[in-house]
Amino acid sequence: MSGNVRVLELFLSNYRNHKSLKIETEKKIIFISGKNGSGKTNILESISLLTTSSGMRNADLYSLVNEKSKAHEFAVILKLKLNKVVKLGIGLSSKTNNLRKIIKVDGKIESNNKLAQHIKVFWLLPYMYNMFNGTSSERRNFFDSLIIHVDENHKKNLTNYQKLQKERLKIIKSFSLSESQKSWLNTIEKKMSVLGVIICDSRRQFLKKINRFSSANHFSFPEIELSLDGIIDRDFERKPSLEVEKTIVKKLYENRKVDSIIGRTQFGINKTDVKVYIKSKDMFVNDCSTGEQKITMVAVIFLFIMFLKDRNVLNLIFLLDDLFAHLDEFYIKIILDELVKLNIQTWITDVSCNYLNKDLKYSDQTLFLNINDM
Repeated sequence: MSGNVRVLELFLSNYRNHKSLKIETEKKIIFISGKNGSGKTNILESISLLTTSSGMRNADLYSLVNEKSKAHEFAVILKLKLNKVVKLGIGLSSKTNNLRKIIKVDGKIESNNKLAQHIKVFWLLPYMYNMFNGTSSERRNFFDSLIIHVDENHKKNLTNYQKLQKERLKIIKSFSLSESQKSWLNTIEKKMSVLGVIICDSRRQFLKKINRFSSANHFSFPEIELSLDGIIDRDFERKPSLEVEKTIVKKLYENRKVDSIIGRTQFGINKTDVKVYIKSKDMFVNDCSTGEQKITMVAVIFLFIMFLKDRNVLNLIFLLDDLFAHLDEFYIKIILDELVKLNIQTWITDVSCNYLNKDLKYSDQTLFLNINDM
């Protein structure tokens, strides 16, 4: 399965508030309007199940089932246009009081991981638009999630680092350590330093590529520059990797006592932040208005998708929830112009799409749906 992917049909049965809903489209852009609480986001969430275990909101599987229905009555059925047209069904199976997701492609059971190799779904949710004013961990985790799509080892390295970090904290909480525990603690901290350097370098290389892409592609969004902000990241700019490893080992050793008291690792890749600088404004995005922060967030995603397309990754679907709130017509037009250029099927929700119907420039490529009329 490869090529520009399109959802040609989407059928929901007993999915949250949708007892039965069918959408047919071959369009590039699908605008879904409707009152708050009408189930617009639920439609996007059903598509996100293609590449996630429980949807883009990390919901409990039981909550996906219509409250008046049973799990076996739940279904998401899609007709997808890939290099060929396939029928894909998503259902839920109950086993020992737990639900699990089942995927079938043309009637044959398929694993979620294997399907995700052929289809990529990216989304922006309202809470993500405020990410630049959020915590450093939110920004770091977001960019790590992007890197994972282009570096298959990044997720494994992050998972292994977190396991070592937890094991180290467990050991240093002991009042007295045996010689074997001390030896193992030294080994853990050495492994953390090696993995930390690898993870940090993966982040640096990824951001450099995105920055080069932002510089080379003069599209309608402001030109941005991404950078890492952390002690290890700054060391990387002026020291060889072996020196950085030694610094990490030294700091972990020095911080054993304080880490054992507070129950957290005070030094490491978990302290890295991601900064976004807007060149035209000569300022960082967290100092900008809400609308400018939202357009910057969209620009980051667009750059990433353009980067994937440049590497001939064409199997993308784009989900934008409540995107146009707090944006003026200038920004809306920029986004629409760039969406059409991307040539990726994009699903957008908004309370009202009336102001968009006036723009006939996109009418032949756009499907307008008012969920309250369905």
